[in-house]
Amino acid sequence: MRYQSAVSVTIGLGNSKNDQYGRGSWRTMHETGDSLLCPKEALCCILRARKDLGWQNNVHLCADIDVSEVVQALKMVAAKIGVPASNYSSHSVRIGGATSLLSGDADGLQIKLLGRWLSNCFEGYPVLAFAKTLAEDTLSQTSETRQAFNSDGATHHVPVLGH
Repeated sequence: MRYQSAVSVTIGLGNSKNDQYGRGSWRTMHETGDSLLCPKEALCCILRARKDLGWQNNVHLCADIDVSEVVQALKMVAAKIGVPASNYSSHSVRIGGATSLLSGDADGLQIKLLGRWLSNCFEGYPVLAFAKTLAEDTLSQTSETRQAFNSDGATHHVPVLGH
């Protein structure tokens, strides 16, 4: 199949702790035309990387990368940019994604389906993060980064412009 003719990408997600019936789920995302935010473009990049790494025959798209490897990569990046790696987990990715989508005025139902949430708990994450960030910034006007916290207590460091 020629990927250029595709108009959407469908991914299968294995079961997880919030998958009550252990069935996994499927998500379809349509092309956006944006070179940075298009699922079709992202898939093409992943497929090129798989070829370069010799992973074409792997059953899973990302070559059986498990949550511990994702967490290890997050912590490595956190350490490289000078923030406490202990404050980051795989949950940070999920919360950060929901926060970014909500901040971009994405539809709550779409976020709920994409994130596989059963409740609307994700709607409070940007508010919590903003309130804690604002409080931290007020207390420390000289720092070059601000801390934002999600409901699990994981810290997110956000660069402060103009310092």
